Amino acid sequence: YMADYIAPACMQDCVLPPGNCPDFSGVSEDCLYVTVMAPPKPSEDPEGYPVFFWIHGGAYTQGMGNAALYNGTTFAQNDVVTVVVNYRLGALGFLASESMTGNYGHIDQRKALQWTQNNIEGFGGDPKRVTVGGQSAGAMSVAAHMVGPGSKGLFAQGVMESNPMGLPFHERPDASENAKNVFEYLDCVADDVACMRTKSTDEILDAQANAVKMNFDNLFINFLPFAPLVDPVGEIPVQPFVGLRNGDFDRLPLLSGTVRDEGLMFVDELFTKPLTKTAYNAALVAIFRDISPEVLKAYPYDIVEGTVDGRDAMNVMATDLLFYCPLRNATRSYQALTTPEDMSPAYNYKFDHVLSFDCWGEGYEFCVGVVCHGSDLPFVFNVFSDGITVDYD
Repeated sequence: YMADYIAPACMQDCVLPPGNCPDFSGVSEDCLYVTVMAPPKPSEDPEGYPVFFWIHGGAYTQGMGNAALYNGTTFAQNDVVTVVVNYRLGALGFLASESMTGNYGHIDQRKALQWTQNNIEGFGGDPKRVTVGGQSAGAMSVAAHMVGPGSKGLFAQGVMESNPMGLPFHERPDASENAKNVFEYLDCVADDVACMRTKSTDEILDAQANAVKMNFDNLFINFLPFAPLVDPVGEIPVQPFVGLRNGDFDRLPLLSGTVRDEGLMFVDELFTKPLTKTAYNAALVAIFRDISPEVLKAYPYDIVEGTVDGRDAMNVMATDLLFYCPLRNATRSYQALTTPEDMSPAYNYKFDHVLSFDCWGEGYEFCVGVVCHGSDLPFVFNVFSDGITVDYD
């Protein structure tokens, strides 16, 4: 086909910051496309250019590959072929009732990785030098491909930016419960897939947003109601954090890191108003129960000097709990399991640069002046440099 238009994003209701949403392309179920940006001239290396394969974030419910934020022009100008990918999102990508295999969006990513292996030479790329990277849910996806047997051999290196490793993927019981809620919201009997196929995408998006009920037994599973499914005989046989920690993957070079205030976006999603000291202490007791005294001692209300809002301390705690500590744990185990013969170094970074401009948009005012989740992305893709623009006309 003639690839002279911006392919649509997958079905979603997107409220991400500017540059992430399908404002120009629209959405469609016909969305499984990749976008390739390559240097204009052939490589002097007969093997071709290195390849950067990018998986977007968005909590597995929002975002797109060919977004303004992920413009690969700078990479192409510096002799790197860039591939960005769309994959099915939300219920359409990750619903998993008892009879469903789930992980359809994960399979989309893997198929795109296989397409890259088969075709990237035609764009000047070297299929033996594919680095797969992603941020947030995209970084979770990188980890899933590292432990997933179906993705073995499809890439040579990994980059995980802001992977919330403390958030678990689904296992069959909670995935089935979420699916049951969606089915019943749409007047289908639980696990009646044929009935679900009669529903419109708008109806499914409505159910996706409103049907899932709070799981009080596992509070952290509520952040990602349509996360991938862990199944011992499926696409993802083990929780990626456990797999990375235990060495259940092929050794390959890995770069991972976090930004300073990762937890703020998650905290403000749960607590929309300032927290008094009493409310903060009560929240930690509700979340951590028996170990709440130890958590309160480590993360007191006034851990941030001069605070008048418990969300400041909650941000520090959530950043450590969901991002920094699990990553450090997994990296240490990764390094301990790697021998010099493996030739597989692991690197960590911490990004703490406050943006000098406000790129957050409506609904993300709390990110101005701090290093919010995603603050590193404009610098990774250099999308704010002079001369780097995206023409949607």
